[in-house]
Amino acid sequence: MKVFALLGCVAVSAFSQASFELVLALDTTNRTVHRYDGDTGTYLGNFGNLRIGSGAFAMGVDQARNKVYVGTDEGIKAFNYNTGEFITTIPTAGPSNISTFSNGDLLIQSGAGVWRANSTTGANIVTYNVSAGGQQGSVAAAAVDENDQVFISDSSVSSAANNAKIDRFAGDGTYIGSTGFYTQRLFSFYQQMQARGGNLVIGDDNTGFINTMTYTAGAMGVPSKITNASDMTQVMGVAMGHGDVRYRSGYGPSGASRIIISTATGGPIITFATPQIAANTMRKICVIVAPEPGSLLGLGLGLLVISRRKK
Repeated sequence: MKVFALLGCVAVSAFSQASFELVLALDTTNRTVHRYDGDTGTYLGNFGNLRIGSGAFAMGVDQARNKVYVGTDEGIKAFNYNTGEFITTIPTAGPSNISTFSNGDLLIQSGAGVWRANSTTGANIVTYNVSAGGQQGSVAAAAVDENDQVFISDSSVSSAANNAKIDRFAGDGTYIGSTGFYTQRLFSFYQQMQARGGNLVIGDDNTGFINTMTYTAGAMGVPSKITNASDMTQVMGVAMGHGDVRYRSGYGPSGASRIIISTATGGPIITFATPQIAANTMRKICVIVAPEPGSLLGLGLGLLVISRRKK
């Protein structure tokens, strides 16, 4: 009876505390995924510290299946992001970015290579020709949208602002077109990108800025820089929330890890600290938009499991 009472309390707590946006933040030193309430910054526990290996850098979410994928030197680790339970390891080591197709396949970027892979075996299904639109240098980021269109940022490598463009492909690898040139740094870290609902956001290396753009079935805009994050000097991850809400993860001049929330056009900024993540160790983020009641109950169960394990 006590167990059921405790479970009820945890579930109620999850319903009362969890926002419409659940933020997942990757901690590369502690090899952990931390969970935060996107509205308040409230800490909601962590998972993966016994499963995530070295070199944790990439992270992507399959919201339809309640999965988060974490790329490490030992392979891609899959977890249930609600409960924190480990699911499987996919034998693809060291990815730079991970995104998901509607059928559950993975889009994987590793250095200058981008391909579609089976989410169980890791088998290559399609390789995307990153030079189809005329290659600038290397791949800064890659993402897939809800219509299974693939976007690849092609940037020359430099610590200064430089020419870049974004190439678009169909899921089967067919090249669709490219944006005009914009400034995108690629020097220290591969960046994260997300595309959804005709909107795209990508981090800008060596700065605290992000680039955003809109696109339609027949045309793409040119990414423009949002430069209002004065308390962040290195962007490591980006994600979309509801509407025009945009998230970025990274750290400031002192190395302190943090998450910044703004609008797609540079509107009001909210910064919340992430003291659970050590200086200079914040990496990619993912945002679960509008968790359904089942997800919130699952999150409550996850918090209960974590609490019991720590005893």
